[in-house]
Amino acid sequence: MLIEIVKSKENAFEKLEKHFKPFMLKTIQPFLNDKSLMLVESRESLYNICLLKLNEAIEDFIYEDSLTPIDNEKRFVSMVVTYIRNILVDQQYAINLQKRKPKMAFIRIDDGFLETKEEIDQIDIEDKKVCNVVQSAFVGEVIENLKKKLDKMSFDIVMCLLNGYNVEGVAGQIGISITKTRNILYNKIQPIARKYVQ
Repeated sequence: MLIEIVKSKENAFEKLEKHFKPFMLKTIQPFLNDKSLMLVESRESLYNICLLKLNEAIEDFIYEDSLTPIDNEKRFVSMVVTYIRNILVDQQYAINLQKRKPKMAFIRIDDGFLETKEEIDQIDIEDKKVCNVVQSAFVGEVIENLKKKLDKMSFDIVMCLLNGYNVEGVAGQIGISITKTRNILYNKIQPIARKYVQ
């Protein structure tokens, strides 16, 4: 029974991924037709989002001793379905909401006067410089902290991700299976990374 895998927690993610894969692939299919969503997402990224929510469901599920194993299994499956469908709808809504926002014009009224395009360009350059300095400082600090908290393989995976590799690319670079890469990503790296985005 699925519920026994969830209760044991041992390699639960890998085992449950195989079971829920057909459902996840079927669930993301309609979202692939959303052109706005596909500008920023892909079939692979949506599937990875589903895996993330599957892992969260495994972590969040609390077995109720007062219920039968079958009822607990139904609760877990319902939780997985809800988590996955909700995140996909949220992603779609956020992208389409962003699309409806008015675009910025070449006018800023910060100090009570209209700036020329040249002035705006110069301000934007300065803004980018400051943002880059701040971003570099925080990214550097986060990387150093992660290096202390993660084992070498996990840290190497983080660095590959920062260099733009997807999960399959990371697996190829590190020399491990895609399943093991995902397992490390969701079970070791993600819990630590969450602290930096809350």
